[in-house]
Amino acid sequence: MQTRDGFVLLLALLCILALEFTAAALHFAALHQVRAARAGARALQLDLSVQSAIELAVGAWPAGAALATPVGASFAIPAASGREDNYGIAQAAVAERLGEELFLVRAEARSPLREYARRGYLVRVSDPVSAVAAAALRAAGGVALDGGSMVTPVSAGCGGAGSSAAVQVSALEHLTVAPGARLQGDVDVNPEVRAGGLDALLPFPAARLIASATAIREARVEPAPVRVADRCVISHSANWGEPTPTAAGDPCASWYPVLSRTGSLLIAGGRGQGVLHVAGDLVLSAGALFSGLLLVDGSVTLEEGASVIGAVLVTGSATIRDATIYGDRCAVASALAAVPEVTGPFASRGRSWIPIF
Repeated sequence: MQTRDGFVLLLALLCILALEFTAAALHFAALHQVRAARAGARALQLDLSVQSAIELAVGAWPAGAALATPVGASFAIPAASGREDNYGIAQAAVAERLGEELFLVRAEARSPLREYARRGYLVRVSDPVSAVAAAALRAAGGVALDGGSMVTPVSAGCGGAGSSAAVQVSALEHLTVAPGARLQGDVDVNPEVRAGGLDALLPFPAARLIASATAIREARVEPAPVRVADRCVISHSANWGEPTPTAAGDPCASWYPVLSRTGSLLIAGGRGQGVLHVAGDLVLSAGALFSGLLLVDGSVTLEEGASVIGAVLVTGSATIRDATIYGDRCAVASALAAVPEVTGPFASRGRSWIPIF
């Protein structure tokens, strides 16, 4: 009997020891899982923080400093450096110029525990003014200049190295110049100027610009500056700024709207400035004046006495009837200055996110 009781006691002790070992193992596993979860949470915080630093760097992109940086050199992005996020994680970001238009944004996030994460992001940045103002008139579908018409080359200035061409077409047979028409400057024949939408003519995605534009509802407009006392009423739909100020300090002289029209548009006289996108055919009637950048996904016609100062890009044909296009880089630069969406960086084609060690 005593032997049996001893065996039962020994068995009970062994069961207790087994339970203790199992509890200890479960406790150790739970602690390990807690530590792993905490480490995973910290890693996720670091990863989100480094992505946030890159987004800040892209959002506060210093366009002037970027284009002035030589290939192979780097520059700091102050808005994304020397700051801490909501978790006390320090962020820093610099950009390195890898090529003419290619930049690598290097970002780092470092926690108070000296843990860190690094990430790289490839972006493309172009000089939109130089690319857009390669010629006063760029037409994928051909150009016809009637007698009395005039097209001048894009003037130097506002960061330009020299005058650009007057007209750019895909083939010389796509250009018709009637007797009496004045085509000043060079004709640039570029096979890349072909049908393919505005994206084929622009150095940036057209959707970026259109997304920031104010829609034009009417098919016929006659723009004119609207002033109240010394204030420019920019909320008025017909107020497209003042391209020909007669007095210093004109309140509408600095108003450069970004406009978009889905469907054909007739500018029946009047004057305005800025960026105008038309998904359809555009007609400028007699006396109409526009300064800035015209982007037409269709055909464009300038009637007698109409004038454009800046640059015209058209995916279809361009007909100039005793009208004038003055190529002007400064007018394009002033218009695009109001569109930070096209002067900042955008993701490089292909793989953009890359690891940095």
